[in-house]
Amino acid sequence: MDGWANRTRQFREIWEARASSEFTRFDETRRKEAVQYLRSHIDSLRASLSSETPDPEVVWRLKDLMRSLATLDSKASATLILEVLALPLKTHGTMDGWKRIQPLEIMLFEGATLPNEQTLAIIMPVVDELNSKWHSDNERPLFSMSFSIMPFLEDPHAGIAVLADLLERTRLSFEGISKVVSALGHSRCSEAVNLLVSIASKEGITNSLGDVWINAIAALDTPRAHEILMSFIDPESREITGTLRTGREDVLSRRIAELAEKRPAIRVRILSLCQVRLDRAKRDLLASVIVRLGDNESLLQSLYLLDDELSPELPYDLGKAVEEAFVEHRPTGDSSSSYTLHPRAANDLRDRLIEMARSDSNRKASARALLSRIESWRLEYGRPIGETRNPIFGSD
Repeated sequence: MDGWANRTRQFREIWEARASSEFTRFDETRRKEAVQYLRSHIDSLRASLSSETPDPEVVWRLKDLMRSLATLDSKASATLILEVLALPLKTHGTMDGWKRIQPLEIMLFEGATLPNEQTLAIIMPVVDELNSKWHSDNERPLFSMSFSIMPFLEDPHAGIAVLADLLERTRLSFEGISKVVSALGHSRCSEAVNLLVSIASKEGITNSLGDVWINAIAALDTPRAHEILMSFIDPESREITGTLRTGREDVLSRRIAELAEKRPAIRVRILSLCQVRLDRAKRDLLASVIVRLGDNESLLQSLYLLDDELSPELPYDLGKAVEEAFVEHRPTGDSSSSYTLHPRAANDLRDRLIEMARSDSNRKASARALLSRIESWRLEYGRPIGETRNPIFGSD
């Protein structure tokens, strides 16, 4: 007992020295020294194990060391770590769930490969035990931690299939399902999108998950994920049951705008939707996407969202963007809320509105109303040099 305590204390001193301010830079030599010492200690403990009836106390000590070994040497020591974590151990009728799952999570973040069969052999006894009995609040995170590893197994498709089955018979907390959804998104696996859609189809789930589910879909970055994001603004894209009320239109507009910036074809489609008659929710969200794109071409195209049959003629955020195109907000001092107003020409926007006011039967009244407001801004803040009055209302 004293020998094990001494070795543990010596290893802790090495580990604390690595983390101290004396060694603020990564030192590969010291890492190797710590790994060598740690593995030597592990080998001596394993040698003392009986193959028939392993001493639970020794197994407990071995598993205690796996988190440190995973942190220091996940890739090179993966086989050893998995072998030790698979050793059976129960104390006072309770399984060693945390000692099994936490090292696996560390291995995942350190970039180690997790073979499906070996890893699931470590995880499933923990999950099965938790499902078979009442579990405390302290044990509940083991579910989400275990499930979040599965999309990142060596064969992620098979891992996600196991996860899908488990989710059907396991009730997770809100924090738990949020962590699983986020893990699915970052897996970048095509199978993950089907499971995310299945999760969304459960009544009210996307409304409660909000930005977590949206961000997971966006992180997948697959064609099917792109289609799902576009379904919120494109009437030709298939809508996903259960996603009509996400409650986070701000996150949706940001992710769709980011997608448009990365994919020119999607950007073209988004701008073309400005000339399509959309329901109010899609129209408002499309307007927010246009504002986030923030370039003159998008703003010019967005004028086709004007509609004589709707009130207001432009969604609020887009109306503010058009106003700022004609009236510049120049910051004053250090405060972002302190600014002065100065006129801008914005001739291309003004010319498009004039054209609509003359000949667009669906937008004529709305375009005239907007031009009238522009003239009011001119009266209040001045007219840009060289600009004449709106010809719809006469000339200077």
